[in-house]
Parts: sequence; C-alpha cells; structure tokens
Amino acid sequence: MIIELEKKRQNLKNKYKELHNAAADNELLKDVLEDYLTYYDTLKNEKTRQYDALNKTLHHIDSIEINDESTLYNVKIDQKEILKEMKRINAEINNL
Repeated sequence: MIIELEKKRQNLKNKYKELHNAAADNELLKDVLEDYLTYYDTLKNEKTRQYDALNKTLHHIDSIEINDESTLYNVKIDQKEILKEMKRINAEINNL
C-alpha cells in the first residue's frame, strides 16, 4: 500500500512537471497550474503546522521533570513515536 502511494505521488509530480512545461505554450493551462500550486502550498503549510506542533510537544516533554521510572520509560517511547512521525511528515513536506 505504501509503495502504491509513493507511485501515485511520483506520478502526480511527473504530471505537474508536464503541466508546467505545457503551460508555457497554453494560456488556459496556466490557470490549472495555479490551482496545482495553490493546492500544494496549502498541503505543505498544513504539514508544516503538524510538524511544528509535534516539535512543540517534544520540547514540552523534554522540559518535564519525571521522577517515576515507569513514567520515564513511557515518555521515552512517546518521544520516539513523535520523532518518527516528525520524520515522516518532514519527508512528505520535502516530496511536495
């Protein structure tokens, strides 16, 4: 399933490049290209906000003083999950 999503993303990137090249010759395609750009800018901004929110959460967790060993273990697991999600979101941002 992940491979299929990546193929679709790559296909969209290729279509965008084709559209970008064709828009230079066709005035009507410029509007379509603008719609693509607006969509990707919106998507990128949303992903950036998600990344920033996770980053703030991570910093907040770092600032909490934890004395209980089991709680500390759970917090460390949560931190790893947050970092993993941040990495995934950052990769999505870079692919846009």
